[in-house]
Amino acid sequence: MKERGSTRRDIPKVAVRSADVDRPRPGANQTGAGSPTTQQGARETSSMTHAGADGAAGSEIDLLAVRDESAALEFAWRLHDGTSEAIARVDAKAGLAATVETAAAAVLLAFAGTGRPVTGLAQVALGVGAALLGAAVVLSGAVVLPVLRSRRATQLDANFLYFGALRHCSARCLAVRLHREDAVRLVCEQAITLAGLAHRKHRLLQLSLLAALAGALCATAVCFATGGAG
Repeated sequence: MKERGSTRRDIPKVAVRSADVDRPRPGANQTGAGSPTTQQGARETSSMTHAGADGAAGSEIDLLAVRDESAALEFAWRLHDGTSEAIARVDAKAGLAATVETAAAAVLLAFAGTGRPVTGLAQVALGVGAALLGAAVVLSGAVVLPVLRSRRATQLDANFLYFGALRHCSARCLAVRLHREDAVRLVCEQAITLAGLAHRKHRLLQLSLLAALAGALCATAVCFATGGAG
């Protein structure tokens, strides 16, 4: 009977000890005791336990989430600003190109108005050169032409970072959307839209410069053919 009683009293003690060994202890593991796996489990258990008790671990997790969201928002704004600067640069280049191309077209028209005989291939080259220079001027103008997305801007889910859509919002509606909308998603959407616009502007400027170069070559050929190079 004594052996049975002692056995029954020892079983709970062993069970408690095994449970204590298996359960990660935050207080002991914070000092470096235990294996790395046990320490990691202790951190997780401590975070889950103390988050509900005093909110310390929960505040730390929330702080990390806020930092990640702030970093993502900052990076999104950098992309947005980069595409905006690209649009500003291509507009400036297009304005300069349009000025030079217009001057070249004026020189070619002045040469055609001098009354010098232009026949055969020279006449064809003169017409092609004038058409190419005119197309170059038009393409440069298309680069700096403002793009207004009037149809999309009137919709309720339009991105209010675009001034055309912002003007349709009331102050109350804007305040509500600022609290409800995902700022990172909105900035990314606007950055992608501006990137597409910048790419289209650069493509038009590229075509304009190629057309102007080809037109200038045709005009130079006509000048040499008619003896007007000097």
